[in-house]
Amino acid sequence: MRKAILGLLAGLFFLGLVAGGSGVRQLHNEIHTIQQQWLTIKASRPNQSTVAQARALWWHTHDLQRRYADNPQVKVWENRTWYTYWDYLKQVG
Repeated sequence: MRKAILGLLAGLFFLGLVAGGSGVRQLHNEIHTIQQQWLTIKASRPNQSTVAQARALWWHTHDLQRRYADNPQVKVWENRTWYTYWDYLKQVG
């Protein structure tokens, strides 16, 4: 699980390096927000609220992938994130 989170952070760093247009900057900001929410969930004790938040983030990654489907980095990030959240949800939910 730790490797997955580190992979997500590395992906966010890479997205930050290639961010050029305002659309990509907006994407980077959304991913950063999701990542911060995810770290908060992981630091919390699993309960109904955190599981619901994790499910919402899981769906949010799919929404981002649809909106930014032409960006291959989003697809890589979305796949890694999806499995990270899915593993968490299998464990606690």
